[in-house]
Amino acid sequence: MLWTSSLHARFVHATEILGGNERATPKLILKLMDMKDLTLFHVKSHLQMYRIIKSTGRPAPYSLSIFNTFS
Repeated sequence: MLWTSSLHARFVHATEILGGNERATPKLILKLMDMKDLTLFHVKSHLQMYRIIKSTGRPAPYSLSIFNTFS
């Protein structure tokens, strides 16, 4: 699964609706995103990486450049 900027934006929006990255759960994010080919595994993995990057404040490696857009 390639996380495009628009897919990531939907993820972030769903996460914010659910109270932020520490309160949001993968199942609820998946439900709110309502994307056909997106799986719980995809969301769990993305949420884990999102939480790590948000908590450390470190820039993402080049292969994860989509995360450099986190504020």
